[in-house]
Order: sequence, then C-alpha cells, then structure tokens
Amino acid sequence: MTTEHWRFNSSIPWHYFSSAVYESVLARESTNQFQKYHHLRSCTYFSVCCFEAFLNAMMREKLGQDGLAEGNILKKLRFGKLAEKLQQWPSEVSGKQIEIPSHLLDVFNTFQSLRNEVTHAKTRDHSVYVELDRLRPDQIIDALARVMVMVYEAKGCAFPYWLLGWNFVGVGGDPGHPLESTNLNGFVHSLRSLGIGFNNYGSDFAWEKKAMTSIKGYEELKRILSQVQVDIEPKSDRFPFKPRLTRRWWDVEVVR
Repeated sequence: MTTEHWRFNSSIPWHYFSSAVYESVLARESTNQFQKYHHLRSCTYFSVCCFEAFLNAMMREKLGQDGLAEGNILKKLRFGKLAEKLQQWPSEVSGKQIEIPSHLLDVFNTFQSLRNEVTHAKTRDHSVYVELDRLRPDQIIDALARVMVMVYEAKGCAFPYWLLGWNFVGVGGDPGHPLESTNLNGFVHSLRSLGIGFNNYGSDFAWEKKAMTSIKGYEELKRILSQVQVDIEPKSDRFPFKPRLTRRWWDVEVVR
C-alpha cells in the first residue's frame, strides 16, 4: 500500500491561485521585457493549473462522499478533459445547474491555449510574444475567483478569503512566510484590524454566511478591500507574532 504524505499549509488550489496572483502583479510591475514575459508565462501555468486543481479537489470530495474507491476516483480525475471539466463539473460537484458565463470561458480558453503554446512551442517565428503582450492577467484572476465562488455558492458554502487576492504572512514567527488561514479564525478579525467596519448580524458566523457565500458578496468585499489605504494590517502589540493580512505577501518591504 502506498504511504500517504500530508503537510501543513499546503492546499494545492490555494498555492496555485496565490501564485497566479503573484505572477500577475509582478508581470505588471516588471521593469524589463525578460521579467515581464517570465511572469506572464508563469501566470498562464498557475492559472490554468488552478482551475483543474480546484475542480479535481471538488470532484474528489464528491466521489469520496459517494463511496467510490480511490482507483475509480483517480480514473475520473485523470481522464477528463479540462474544457469538459470546466463546463460540466461545477454542476456535477454542487448538485445544481451552473452556467459558466461565456466571457469567463473565453478568458479561460485564451489562457489555456497560450499555456499550451508556451509549454510546447511550435511556431516558426516569435509571434507568441504578441499573444503574451495581449494578455490581461487580471482577467484570469477574476475568472478563476468567480468560477470558484459560483461553485461554493451553489454548494451553500462560504468561499475562502484568499479568492479576494489577499493572504496572511507570519508562519512560525517568520513575517514573510505566507499562511493559509480561515475566514472566521483570521480574515474577519483582520478586517477589523484594517479599520473595516461591518454589521456581523449577531455573530461572525452569521456574517460569513451573509457576506461570503455569493458573487455579490465577493464583489462587495473586493470593492471594500480595493479602497484600503495600507498594504498590510497593523502589527498587534498584544500578539506580536499574530499572522497579518496583506495584499503584497511577497513584498519584503511590506511584510517586514
């Protein structure tokens, strides 16, 4: 029997989504073409991989609940085509009909096509750079988040805070080490630390159900966080090693 290996702080969808966000920002902030194309290529990899990792994780959860053996689950995950997964699996894993808007599918198809080209380069010339120049990484980040939020909404679950593009830092006292926290143990308290006031409807749990279970909630929280004037929540004098929420978790100047 194969020995299973598990790690702390290692969710694959979280890693891939956060990496796509990271690469999209660095592509925008690059100071030369080599850097820009490196980060654009990386963004295509992580964004497309994130879609599949998320859908596979959701399907694995469903099939496990249905009682399927591991071998049958792996067969389902391995042999499904990615385009079919994106169109069919959201409805299958949620038990409700989900129609992915055509403009989100178009964004995904553009990034997948370019990901395939940069992975298996076949063109005679350098036209791939023209395609890279046309990319808008912010579109794939938003498309990723929206599709995942749609699935969580259909399942009646809260979406994770990191789909808003922010992360926590501060693992084991290292102020620059990213950490996956939770909506209720971390995110809601960090909103207060950032000076964001909100009606919690009697409890943080009730607020999460109200504010983090729909596309409308996603859009509202994105709007609120976009207006925050600082890049990272203030340090706590009472809890100096408390992880802090930041929009720039890779930026040494910010996190330290």
